[in-house]
This record gives sequence, C-alpha cells and structure tokens, in this order.
Amino acid sequence: MSPAADGLDAAERAALEARGLRLDGGRRAVTVRVGDTLAGTAIWQPLAFESAELGIAAARIETIEAWQGAAPVLEDLAARAVSDMKDAGVALATCRLPEARLGAINALEAVGFRMVECLLTLARPLDGAPKMPAGIGLAETDEGEDCARLAGRCFTADRFHIDPRIANSAADRLKESWIRNSAAGRADAMLVARQDGRVVGFNACMRNGPTAVIDLIGVAPEAQGRGHGRALVEGALAHYAASGAEEMVVGTQSGNIASLALYQSCGFFIRSSQFTLHAHLGENR
Repeated sequence: MSPAADGLDAAERAALEARGLRLDGGRRAVTVRVGDTLAGTAIWQPLAFESAELGIAAARIETIEAWQGAAPVLEDLAARAVSDMKDAGVALATCRLPEARLGAINALEAVGFRMVECLLTLARPLDGAPKMPAGIGLAETDEGEDCARLAGRCFTADRFHIDPRIANSAADRLKESWIRNSAAGRADAMLVARQDGRVVGFNACMRNGPTAVIDLIGVAPEAQGRGHGRALVEGALAHYAASGAEEMVVGTQSGNIASLALYQSCGFFIRSSQFTLHAHLGENR
C-alpha cells in the first residue's frame, strides 16, 4: 500500500489546508462538490505500525466532514473513501468519531464499517495525587522485554482483540510490540509493578505539555485482582504530580467495567466518548 499522491487538484488542496486539515504523511483525500462548491472531504492515512504487526495493510480515516448537504455528502464521502482505500490495497480501515457524529457514523456503517468499541476518555487533576505506592517504580533497562512479554498475554478487551476478523495472535503481537517500543523510548515513563523480584505489571505513560497520558497499562493474568492495577495508576499519578504535570487522562472501553471502576475510584471522571469502527475491505458482507 503506497499512495503516491493525495488525490487533490491544487485548488482543493488549498481549500482543505485553509481549513487547517493535514495532508502530509502519505495522507489521501477524497472530496465531494455540490455544484461548484466544495461540500466536504474525507482524509485517510496508511498505518505503518498496525500494518506490520497485524500482517495486513491498515489505514485510518482521520477526517470525514460535510460542510453542506449533510447526510448525502457524508454518504458519498464514505463510499469514495472506501473505493480509494481499496484501490490502494487497504485491507483494514478504521475510524474513530465522537458519539455525537451520528451522521458520519451512519454513513460509514452503510459502506461496511462496524462498531467495535465505545472508547471513554477519563481525566483527573493531579493536585492531591497519592504518594508512590510500595512495589512501583520506573522500569529498569533490562525489564523492557519482561513488559513486552506481559503485554502479549494480558489484553482481551481492546478493539483488536474484540474484532472477530483479527486473529488473537496478531492482536497479542501488536500489544507486545507496542510496549517494546514504549520501553525503547517511545514512552515518557514506564512504571512497573514488581512482586517477588519479577515484573507483574506495567504502565507506559506519555507527556503532552501539562497533560500526562496513560498510554497502555496491563497486569499479568495470574497477578490480577491483587491491587497491582490500582498501584500502577496511583504510581503514575504520583510520578507526574511530582514532575509538574497538571492532569492525567486515560482511555478505556465502555464495556471494561473493572477498568472503569478502578479509574473512577482513583478520582478520574468521564470526559468524552468516541465510537471506533472497523471495515475489512474486500470481504463479502
């Protein structure tokens, strides 16, 4: 999958850039006109990491917007985006939209997308953060691979494991590589939980200015239910409060009741909700 051009003429490109829409990084755009007026666009981008780990060409629709014409324009954009991705060899198309974007969600579902999760974003301020719990600390250099092996066997509720058309082995491999990359420097901080001298959990965190983000957190299946998850969350709160961050955010699936209860008991509140959709292009539906 190697789209060579963004699919736009010069006037369309200028119009989209004037709206602050990104067209770099291999992104491609499709547009719809009503008469002579540009009425909307859908912009998609290949996903190198997901493609490599899942073994299929993956891409994400980043933008699908109608500026006039509403439903008919969104339906046309969805169909054109799918056609463009198929022509580029995309096998898995994804899109994440706020729950309120029902028009766009309906348009995508009409061309084969299916909802795989409702992702909730939770947040809490870092004032009044707890102290660093016992047994939690920053990962040592030689613990990165331990964390990666854990990540390959402790997830079941994320969108890749939920999607029945994605093999669990591929979803496991993706999570393992995710944490391996985090330990190699992608994460701002990697906290670990240790029990009897071995790593039983990890919390890979990112930093964006005053905001700290729990990027991926997991506990070994055999060590779950013993408070390690809470300790890892509290450890992240303590670490970033001490570093001067102002808030922490985290995302989890609406169906992951245990995680939701944990975050809310640690002072997080629900900030927003988004639907994640997948389409397996080329399959008979």
